[in-house]
Amino acid sequence: MRRLSRSPLPALAFALVSALGATAAAQSGVRVDVAGVGQATAVRSLGGESILWRRYTQYVGLRGDQPLGDRDGPRLDFEGRLRIATDFGPTSAVRNRIDRPADRFSDNTIETLFVRLDELGDRADVTLGRQLRVDPLGFAHFDGGALDYRAPSGLTASVFVGAQVTEGWLGVNSADFDQDGLDRYNPAFGEPVLLQGGDVGFEGEHFRVRLGGRQGYRLGGGPALPEGFEPQTPGGQPATEQRLGGALHGQPAERVELDGDVIYNVALATFDRTAAGGVVYLPWAESWVGAGVETWRPAFRLDSIFNVFGATPQGRYRLRGGGRWDGEHGALQLESGVHWARYGDDDLSAALPGFAPGTDALGADVRTTFRLARAARRWAPTFDGWLHLRAEGGYAGTLLSARAGGTVELINQALWLWTSGQFAWMEHDLQPFRTGPLAAGSLGTSWTASRWGVVSTFAELASTADYLYALAFFGSYQLDFDLMD
Repeated sequence: MRRLSRSPLPALAFALVSALGATAAAQSGVRVDVAGVGQATAVRSLGGESILWRRYTQYVGLRGDQPLGDRDGPRLDFEGRLRIATDFGPTSAVRNRIDRPADRFSDNTIETLFVRLDELGDRADVTLGRQLRVDPLGFAHFDGGALDYRAPSGLTASVFVGAQVTEGWLGVNSADFDQDGLDRYNPAFGEPVLLQGGDVGFEGEHFRVRLGGRQGYRLGGGPALPEGFEPQTPGGQPATEQRLGGALHGQPAERVELDGDVIYNVALATFDRTAAGGVVYLPWAESWVGAGVETWRPAFRLDSIFNVFGATPQGRYRLRGGGRWDGEHGALQLESGVHWARYGDDDLSAALPGFAPGTDALGADVRTTFRLARAARRWAPTFDGWLHLRAEGGYAGTLLSARAGGTVELINQALWLWTSGQFAWMEHDLQPFRTGPLAAGSLGTSWTASRWGVVSTFAELASTADYLYALAFFGSYQLDFDLMD
């Protein structure tokens, strides 16, 4: 059962710390960003049952900075962002089948709340508080500290340590990035997780590289598990994560670009992801050709049962090419490619029945986009269109798909209208009831009300072989303005 907190502590803590941070940064300026997203979905099956669900999420952010002495010297930055997600629940037709304490609830989450000392000695940054960091291994959401250093030679280094943000941590968090396969409401798994990691990098004239590592473990030890099932840190604590990774981008020649990245799971002695690819830009018609390969397996916390039967490896090998042609009245861009995909693993399937056996799929696609030029007047519309054709066979069946759409800029830099449509045919070998056609259409608008406000709407309607219709509507606004300057 998903137990949900109505605690006001996240909002109160956010308001208190934000007020302190804004006061410290008031001499230089404070910037506020406010955003809201509303969503309504309706689904009706062929059996006649309808489901309607409504949600609204509110975001409030505050940013400020204060020079500490000269404007070119060190400065103090502050940032906080609060998320309040309100779920108004389903219709009565399905409400009784969902185990929940109320028909309406709110998840209050402090996403970020930190202070940062920038440009210490023109080389280092120190960050303290709740932060969301991205490195070659993905994102890390934690309460703690981080140090970033930049050397004149192009070398960089970063280290961080902190408690991972989880349900109810410090009483100021009621939602987080869910970890599949974990009962987060079982006290045994409610213990704090310590994250620690770092990375080094180098950026030269023709390439940049970044290498990193991360380890996480439960501070309280957790429940006893069968010997050998749960990996442990060198200190003997039950580990939740032990990974190494790296990313590389290079341009060894004027018209050649290379990319690659890898993530190695130390605890499981396997690669969570490997990828490599390259592009060669040809000297005519802004054309190019490229090739790439990537393999991956879904990554879960080490104490997740999904590591036993859910981490099915996959691989994809692709060859692509394209070009662009510009004319007096517009431009045309064409891109096409073929790919071979591999799902599952025969050796793993023989050892563990939960893993899918190795199967192959072969596919091809063609994408084209075009733009019609317009006169340089505020009320003169412009149009961008696109078409995507795709075919794939193997693995679960056969898929044929055609999608088309476009964007009209009705008022220059102020009002946009976009629409798209799709028709597909799927022959599903694993789930025959899904075999049949799919049709979908969407319509959206975006209005830049002023230099600090944007309002957007989006609606989509689809019908498939097993659903009479599925309707989704989204509406959002975003404000970004100076509170003090």
